[in-house]
Amino acid sequence: ANRAACESVNLTHEEILGRHCYEVWPQRSDPCPDCPVKKAIETCQPQEIEKTTPDGKCWFIRGYPLRDGNGNIKGGIEVTLEVT
Repeated sequence: ANRAACESVNLTHEEILGRHCYEVWPQRSDPCPDCPVKKAIETCQPQEIEKTTPDGKCWFIRGYPLRDGNGNIKGGIEVTLEVT
C-alpha cells in the first residue's frame, strides 16, 4: 500500500502491511462480493468496477491476475483511483 492508501484509513505502512483490502477499508472478514481482484484471479483476465464508499467518495478499482515466470496465476494486484 502506498502513502495515500495509508492516509485514507489513518494507518501507518506497518499497520496496513500484510492485511487484505477488505479488512482495512470495508472492515470485512471476507472479500467483497464484487471484488475485481478475486474475479481477475478466477477469470485470468483484468477486471474493473466503480464503487462508492460510505464517506461519499467514488473509486475506480482494477484487479489484475499476477502470474509467475511460467504463466501460472500466483495472486492478484489491486489498483485504485479516486474519481470523486
